Amino acid sequence: MTNWKQKVIVITGASAGIGEGTALHFAKFGAKLFLTGRNSDNLQKTKDQCVQLGLPDENIGSVVGDITDKTVQSKILSGALEKYGKIDVLVNNAGMVHYLKTGDTSDEEYDEMFDTNVKAQFMLTKAAMEYIKQTKGSYLT
Repeated sequence: MTNWKQKVIVITGASAGIGEGTALHFAKFGAKLFLTGRNSDNLQKTKDQCVQLGLPDENIGSVVGDITDKTVQSKILSGALEKYGKIDVLVNNAGMVHYLKTGDTSDEEYDEMFDTNVKAQFMLTKAAMEYIKQTKGSYLT
């Protein structure tokens, strides 16, 4: 069984839904987490819940921002590396959808979904690969 207390896990979209649940799951095992999401209040809520599950506050880092922003992508990786010195796992969970109320999706809505759900995920994984390879880690998209 993996000793998660020694693992650094970066989770995008950790401010709600599956990302929040993933953070809480790994918090139970004592992993070192680096969380990101667009909503600072919800991201803080996730961090607080991790602490309530027994994860020490010093084992939780975070960056608030939109992963489609290359500056935010850089801050995610540099923040995790600065705090922990390595990255073992990348959980590329952030995503979004425009619900089709009218039966049509505008070009702008499509671009926003593609940029968030595909392009940002690819670019963050690409940038993180050298660090994940060093630890013989894993990435999930």
